Formats: sequence, C-alpha cells, structure tokens
Amino acid sequence: MDALIKRSPNNPYFWELKGQILLETGKPREALAPLRKAVSLAPNSGPIRVLLGQALVGTGDGKLTDEAIATLTKGIGDDPDQPVGYRQLAIAYARKDNIAMADLASAQGSFASGDIETAKKYAIRAQEKLKTGSPAWLRADDIITYKIPR
Repeated sequence: MDALIKRSPNNPYFWELKGQILLETGKPREALAPLRKAVSLAPNSGPIRVLLGQALVGTGDGKLTDEAIATLTKGIGDDPDQPVGYRQLAIAYARKDNIAMADLASAQGSFASGDIETAKKYAIRAQEKLKTGSPAWLRADDIITYKIPR
C-alpha cells in the first residue's frame, strides 16, 4: 500500500485501504492517520468516514468517543445504508452512557440490514427513554410505525 500511496498520494482510496488493512489486523490506533488522510481527500465519502469511526471506536479510548460519534453520524448521513456504521455508533453512545441513543442506533442498524422486527424492538426501547417529539424520538417512531410493503 505504501508504494501505491507514494505513486498517488492524493488517492483517498489507497489511504482508505491502508487504514482498513490496519484496522482489520487489529491495529485500530495505527489505522487512524491513514483514515483521517482518506477523509481529508474525500470529505463526502460516507463509507470512508464510517471506517474512520469504526477505528476510533476500536481503539477503546474514551477520549475519542465524541469524535467517533461525530464521524459516524456524518458518515451515516452521507451514506445511510451502512449497518456497521449504526452498530459502531451504538457502541460509542453506550460508552457515553447514552442508552437511548445507543438503542436508536441499534434500531437503525437493524433496519438498514432488513431486520425490521429487531429494529422495532430497539426503537420501542429507545423511544421510551427519548423526549417525546424530539428528532431522535421521531426517528424511532418512523421505525416503529414502518409497514413492510406488500
């Protein structure tokens, strides 16, 4: 990867792949620099941001939790069909003791993977803890009231 990056240092996908390799070989902290570089080169790429968020969560460093939440939220916003992004977001929120948002992220992740039944269960749990009418409560309500097209 380093040889490819040297040849094409502004290719965000080479930086992403380097970060992914490091993350998947159990080196999430080492994956941060190349993934941050990839994000800087492709700031609107949801999948790259989600991968960076996954690495931030993977470090287990509580000081990086807020950054992980912001990064995952932006990544999912750019590409909402990423169940892994929601699952990582749920972990980050749970680390902040924000169980309502962790349940909502779990609901959204289950929904994105097509597991509507599980999504509804998490959404009900989230909604019980969220302020009625808030944007998060409404997102949970959308999942609860979703009807599978026939």
